[in-house]
Amino acid sequence: EIGVGTTSPDAKFNVGETSGANILLTREDVTTNTNDLLGQIKFGSTDGGVSTVDESVMLRAYASETHGSGDKGGYFTIETKTTNVNGNQAATERLRIADNGAITISDLADGSTRMVVASATGVLTTQPITSEISICEFLLSEAVSNGGQEVAFVVPSNLNGRTLVAGVAKGMTGAGTCTVTVYRNGSSVGSITNVGTTHQTATGWSTAVSTGDLITVGTSATSGTLNGLTVTISAQ
Repeated sequence: EIGVGTTSPDAKFNVGETSGANILLTREDVTTNTNDLLGQIKFGSTDGGVSTVDESVMLRAYASETHGSGDKGGYFTIETKTTNVNGNQAATERLRIADNGAITISDLADGSTRMVVASATGVLTTQPITSEISICEFLLSEAVSNGGQEVAFVVPSNLNGRTLVAGVAKGMTGAGTCTVTVYRNGSSVGSITNVGTTHQTATGWSTAVSTGDLITVGTSATSGTLNGLTVTISAQ
């Protein structure tokens, strides 16, 4: 164990200071340009070997402008790898704090920008910045059974021409799993599989809807019992 500012370190590397510990990462470069990496912290494992490109989770700081005595702007990112991404594959940016304070969150599935949590002026907002919206949410309160729990949503005129693209489902309580299938006028749009008490997502749907269409949700139990279910359907 290494202690800096302390004679009794409590971890492999322990920095101590009476006024609060301070760690500085600097880029030792003659010229620091816009988007140059200033420093990073990586989190990974040795199981399967250390990653050759990016680690599982990374915190990175970048210059937002060419640096000088009066120009020290920067931005910060959090990057992760999804399940089953290899060690020689890049991580995906999930969150960015810009130099002006804007916070951008990226989609968990494909890295595409989904919402801005804080605007450049610092005014707190939450707004989609793609055309994808949640059009309806189903709440099923009873125990999930095969072919049961079918409920309906009638497409209103303001959603005419939208395309169903994704669904998210989650059981409320219980220890089982189920498959949730979404239908448009009786024809399958897509299914969300292995739904338990954590959120499961299905994407890649492409079914256009019109005013008056009937959107229904059906379930089939695959193991155990789930008591209650929430299903959210998104469209573009």
